[in-house]
Amino acid sequence: MRISIGLIFSLLLGSSFVKAQNCPDPPKIIMGPDMNVCDGGSVMMDVVLEGAVSTTEWIGGKGQFESRYTVPGEYTPSQDEVGKTIDFKLIAKSSNKECKSDTAHVRLTVNPQPVVSAGGNLRVCAGGQATMKPEITGAYASVTWSTTGTGTFDDPHKATAVYTPSLKDIGMGAVTLELLVQPQGVCLEVKDAIALSIEQPPVVTLTDSVLNISSASPYKIEGSTNGLKNTCLWTTTGTGTFTSPTHFQTTYEPSNEDVKNPDLKLVLTVTSATKTCVTKKEMRR
Repeated sequence: MRISIGLIFSLLLGSSFVKAQNCPDPPKIIMGPDMNVCDGGSVMMDVVLEGAVSTTEWIGGKGQFESRYTVPGEYTPSQDEVGKTIDFKLIAKSSNKECKSDTAHVRLTVNPQPVVSAGGNLRVCAGGQATMKPEITGAYASVTWSTTGTGTFDDPHKATAVYTPSLKDIGMGAVTLELLVQPQGVCLEVKDAIALSIEQPPVVTLTDSVLNISSASPYKIEGSTNGLKNTCLWTTTGTGTFTSPTHFQTTYEPSNEDVKNPDLKLVLTVTSATKTCVTKKEMRR
C-alpha cells in the first residue's frame, strides 16, 4: 500500500485545522525581562497574558506572593534569598481542554541593602591626619567620601581613606566628613557622616631653656601650658631623677654623670586634655 506525500500533508493540515477549530484562542504568556529587587522590597512581575486564560500559577521562590494564582503577581523575597537569583515559572491554562497550557520563565536577583556606619567621631591634632574607620555590612558597588571643609582625602573612593585637614579646616576647628555608599543592583544609596574635630597643640613655655648644671645639687625647673587640664611628664637623657616628674614645677637631681655630660637634656612633654595633641620642649646646655 502506497501513501503519497500529498496525502500525509493533507492529513496533517487537516489535523492542525481541527485543533485550531477546537482551540481557537490558546493561552499565551509574554514574559518581561529578568528583574532585580532590593532586600526588604517587593517586585511586581512583568508579564502579559494573551488568549483565553482561565488559571495561572507561579512556581518557585521561598518568599511570599500576594497570590501565586494571579497575574502579574507581587513577590516579596525571603531573607534566605538575599544575595541570590531565583528562577520562576508561570503556567497559564485554558478552560478549554483542547488547548495546551503555556509556560514561561523569569529570573529575579535579590540585592542586599548595605548597612552603613561612617564610624565614630574623630579628633586629630592640627598638622595631623585622620584615618576613616567605617563599618559597611553587605555588598556594595562603590564608596565616596566628601568633606564640608577644604582638606583632601588620599583616595575618596577607599573606605579607609586618610583625610588631611587644610589650613582653613584647622582654623574652623571642625569639619563634617560624609560617606556615600552606592549599592549593587536596585537598592538605595546610603549616607552617613562623622564630625572631625581639629585640635590645636598645647602651648608650652619653659622658665629657662638653658641648663646650668655644674654640680650634683638639686636643680629647680619650671614649665607652663595654656590648658588647665593638660598633663605633663618630665624626662631626661641622663641618669638623674625628678622629685615630681608629672608636675610642671619640679626639681631635678642630677647624677655625677649628668654633671659631666655636655649633651644632657631635660624634656617636658605636655599632652592635651583629650590626649589628641602632644607638645615637647627641651632644656639643654
